[in-house]
Amino acid sequence: MLKKCLIVIMSSLIALIPVTVCTAASVTEIVADVNIYTVTIRATADAKGDYPLKVYRMVNGEPESEPVYMGQTESAPAIWEKVVGEGENKRVITLYTYTFDPFELDVMSKSGKYLAVVGDSASQEFSFINKQDKIVFYNQISAAAESELNTLLQSGADDGLVDFDLGNYFSYSTKIQTAFNTALASFELPVLSDDASDEEIRFFETLLKEEFARLLAAGDFLSADSTGFDSAVKQATELNLDLKFYDHEKLKLSPAAVHSRMQDVLPYNLENYQVQNTFNFAVLMAMLDTASYGFVTEALDYYNGKCVNLSDKHTKEFDDVDFNNLSSELKKVASNIKNASQLETKYDEIAEKIETEKNKEETGGGSSGGSGGGSSSGRGNSNRNDVSGAVTNDLLPSENTNEVITEAFHDLNTVSWAKEAICYLADKNVLNGRENGLFYPDDLVTREEFVKMITLALHILDDSAETGFTDVECGRWSYPYIASGVAAAIINGVSEQKFAPEAFITRQDMAVIVFRAAQCMKLELSGTAAFSDENEISDYAKNAVSHLAGTGIVNGVGNGLFAPKDAVTRAQAAKIIYELVMANGGMK
Repeated sequence: MLKKCLIVIMSSLIALIPVTVCTAASVTEIVADVNIYTVTIRATADAKGDYPLKVYRMVNGEPESEPVYMGQTESAPAIWEKVVGEGENKRVITLYTYTFDPFELDVMSKSGKYLAVVGDSASQEFSFINKQDKIVFYNQISAAAESELNTLLQSGADDGLVDFDLGNYFSYSTKIQTAFNTALASFELPVLSDDASDEEIRFFETLLKEEFARLLAAGDFLSADSTGFDSAVKQATELNLDLKFYDHEKLKLSPAAVHSRMQDVLPYNLENYQVQNTFNFAVLMAMLDTASYGFVTEALDYYNGKCVNLSDKHTKEFDDVDFNNLSSELKKVASNIKNASQLETKYDEIAEKIETEKNKEETGGGSSGGSGGGSSSGRGNSNRNDVSGAVTNDLLPSENTNEVITEAFHDLNTVSWAKEAICYLADKNVLNGRENGLFYPDDLVTREEFVKMITLALHILDDSAETGFTDVECGRWSYPYIASGVAAAIINGVSEQKFAPEAFITRQDMAVIVFRAAQCMKLELSGTAAFSDENEISDYAKNAVSHLAGTGIVNGVGNGLFAPKDAVTRAQAAKIIYELVMANGGMK
C-alpha cells in the first residue's frame, strides 16, 4: 500500500491539454490550459478578427444546448510566421494567436469532457476534473494496493479523472504491469485533506506524474521485442544502464542474446536499480553463452556485487589461470543457469572442485580442503540486489567507531579524487572500511548510513535524543544518529511517520542535508551554480544544490549534469562531507 504523508512542500504544475482541432474556419488551432478550476483558451488563426468563445459541457459525446461560459477576444494577438508546403509550394504564412481572458469553472462543475468553440465552428475538447473528484481519486491512488491499481487507473481514465499520460501501461504484459504496480504502490505519495489547497494538489500531481513517467520508461524498455531491443537500450538514458560490455567493441555482444536472457529474470519491481540489475545479469549470461572465457572472467569480476554475489570461499588462493578455468567450466553449463542464485551455486561448486585439485597438486596428492570462511569475494563489491527476486541486505558500516585508519584502503585506485577525503574521515572515526582493508568506494549509501556520517562529522551525536519515526525502532543501530540529526534540524523523514532508513539516499537529498548542516555551522554559502539538468532537480533541493555547487562543496557528475535522482556512492559521500568540514576549518 502506498505510504501516506502530509504535504509540507508546495509546488506548481500546469497541465497542458494536447490539441487536435476538430473543424476549422480561419481558426487553425485551439489550446486549452487547465489549472485546477482556471481555464485559459488560446486560439491561432490565419487572419485577424474578433473571435467569440463558447464553452459547453459534453454529455454522451454531444455538447449541451447552453454554454457554461462565453467570451470574446479583446487583447492584441501574438503575431508569428510559419513555413508551410514543400518545394514549389513552400511559402510563409502569418498567424495570429489570441489568448482569451482566463475564466473559472464553477466549484460544482462536473468532471468530464468540455468543448471550446472559437469563431463559427472551430472546436477543441478538453478535460476538466472537479477539485473534490480529483482529491478523492488521488487519495485512492495513494492508498491503493498494487493489486488495485490496474482497475483504479482504468476507471479513472474512463471517467476522465486521469489527466496524465498513461503511455503503454495497459499494453504491458501481466508480469511487467505487476512490477510497475509494485513500484508505484511503494512510492511515497501524500494524502490530501478535503480542503487541500491548489498548491498541495499541484505538488501531488508533480510527484505522481514524474514517478509514472519514470516507470513508463522502465516498462517500455523491458517490453521491447528482440528486434527493437538495441534501440531501446540506446534510448533508455534515464535508466542509467551500464553499457561497459554491451557496447564493447571487441566483444560484439548480440542484442538478441541479451534480450533472450533478460526474459528469464524480469524484475518484480520497476525501481531503477532492479531494472539495471536485470540488464546487467542478462549481459553477463549472454557473455557466458557466447564470449570467450577471458571476457567472462573479467565480467564475473566486474558484475560481482552488482547483479550477482560470488563467494570467495574457495577462490582466495586462485590466480588468473584458476579464474579462467572456472569461467571455462561455467560456460559449459551456462544454458542450465536461469537466475543469479543458480549462477552463484554453480560458481561455488566449480570453484570448490578447482580448489581441491589445486590443493592436491600442491601437496602431492595429500589432503584437500577449502580455505574456510564464507565472506564475499574481494574481487568485487559485496552488495547486490538479486535479479531473481531475493534482495540481500547491504553491509552496514562498522560499529567500532574507535578504530582509526591511518593509511589508504586497498581499493581506492579508481577513486583517487576521493582518497584524501576517505582517509581523513576514517582517521576521524567518521567512517570505516569493511573487511580485509577494503572500503568498497562504489557501493551505494543508505539514508541511515549517510546520517551516521554527517552526525559524526558535525559532532552532534546526542545519546539522549529521541525520534518517533515508526520505521526506526529504538534498538536499531542507527537510531541515535537519526534522532540526533532530527534534533539538530538537519534531516527530515520521507513523511512525518517514516524515515526509510534502508533506502539509498539520492544526490539531491544528500545536498539538502549537507546544506542544512552548513547552515548549522553558520558557513557562508554566497556562490551559486547551475547544471544543465536543473529541471530534474526537485524544487525543495534546488536552492541547496545551487549554493553548495557555487561554494565548491558539491560537484556534478560530468557534462554539466548533477544527476539529482541518482544514488550516492560511499566515495561521493566521503568527498562531500570532507569538503563540508574543510570549509569550516576541518574537524577538531
